[in-house]
Amino acid sequence: MAGRKAHTIYDLHRKKKEEDIKQQNNQPVVQLYHPHQGQQEIHKYICNPNQKEVSKTIFLCCSRRWGKSYFALNQALYDALNVPNNKIGFLTPTYKLASELFNLLYAALGDSFPYYLSKAKGANSSSLKFRFNNGSSIEFHSFISQPENLRGLTFTELYIDEFCLMDKDVYDAIVRPITLTCTRVVMMSTPRGKSHFSHKIYLWGLKSEYKNYKSFHFDIYSNPLIPKSEVELIKESIPELIFRQEILAEWIEDDLTALFKNVDEVTVNIDNLPVKRMYAGFDVGLVDSSVLSISDEDNNVKYIYRFNNTTHQDQTYELIVEQVIQKLKYHNVVSCIVELNGVGKPVFDMLKSSAQRNGCRTQLIDWFQKNKNKNKNNIIEHLIILFQNKQIKISNDIECLDQLRLELKNFGMEFNPKTRTIRYCAKRGHDDIIMSLAMCMEAVKQKSSNTLSYSVINMPNRNRY
Repeated sequence: MAGRKAHTIYDLHRKKKEEDIKQQNNQPVVQLYHPHQGQQEIHKYICNPNQKEVSKTIFLCCSRRWGKSYFALNQALYDALNVPNNKIGFLTPTYKLASELFNLLYAALGDSFPYYLSKAKGANSSSLKFRFNNGSSIEFHSFISQPENLRGLTFTELYIDEFCLMDKDVYDAIVRPITLTCTRVVMMSTPRGKSHFSHKIYLWGLKSEYKNYKSFHFDIYSNPLIPKSEVELIKESIPELIFRQEILAEWIEDDLTALFKNVDEVTVNIDNLPVKRMYAGFDVGLVDSSVLSISDEDNNVKYIYRFNNTTHQDQTYELIVEQVIQKLKYHNVVSCIVELNGVGKPVFDMLKSSAQRNGCRTQLIDWFQKNKNKNKNNIIEHLIILFQNKQIKISNDIECLDQLRLELKNFGMEFNPKTRTIRYCAKRGHDDIIMSLAMCMEAVKQKSSNTLSYSVINMPNRNRY
């Protein structure tokens, strides 16, 4: 009996093993993307069968439009499906970018991906997290918008997008402790200047004595999907130093490639300046902050207020509108330019109604031009010139001064080879303060009325990273 029982148990184990193999053979195959040659080089390095030859920290320094995000998402998905209980994290500059990466992967996987934990729990757009049936997960977070929320997180693999935008204090206090438990950390970025601490990490990865670091460099020519003729057209259309940094991925001295120069020199104490007529610019946020900038008639920017859109949208805008009107009244603002970007028109109507309720005289001036992008270029170029010539002063007492510095550093230009036009935009991150400041300076420039008035700029499809 004992022999028969043992034989029966053996048969059951063999049958179970055969069923598992059969079920495994019947599992659908996941077809990932087709990487170009540069992406293949990184994938081969990471997937080396001898993992002792793979450094823990990998720095990917590459140009814009090289395909960093596609590389990272595909490598993360490959690792999540092949390594059980693999907890993979993505850190991006902003929540919006984190959401965009989540949606990019979700668009590829769909609702019925066979390896989800379940159809209901596989993809969560609220938490920006994917969960798979082998216990692995991929989740997305922001390191600029809400860095404190990163405390306590643990991952086995970590991908950091636009690493050069990370503040060193955030890295030292929050992100670096997270990397201690990781088996792999991939830092990806276009260079942002030699003074940033990321440059030192990049250099470590080029030296053989730093075994735990490995750096790769790829310019835009390593992406065969970008025609060389287009690259040459870009080269002819933007400043050389910006081309070298953004397209060739070279590390340049910080101030040489910045659109907004002399930021430190124009940030001063202006509290004791005499009171003069005040002008404002109001940028209405969609999912991010709304910003009100206020300056006197001599381009002395005394106040910048950020209003976070954190509650129910209608209630949020009603509250913001009331706060904006109170600020305009308190500072005796003469005129204020308000941007239209989808939610701008309803908010503009709410501002008008609130101003009337609170006894503010308003004169509406609709400012439309055929070329909407040219509208934006004009006011941005005017702001650039003000910084270049030190004809603007920023109060060093502004609460969001650090955010303003980051936006100014991260603001750049893009060249469209089809239309042969330049577009100013945030490379990654927000541009709300810059847009509010640019509209404020435009209001100062106009100085056309001594009564409270509102000018309206329509800027659809503005880049808002």
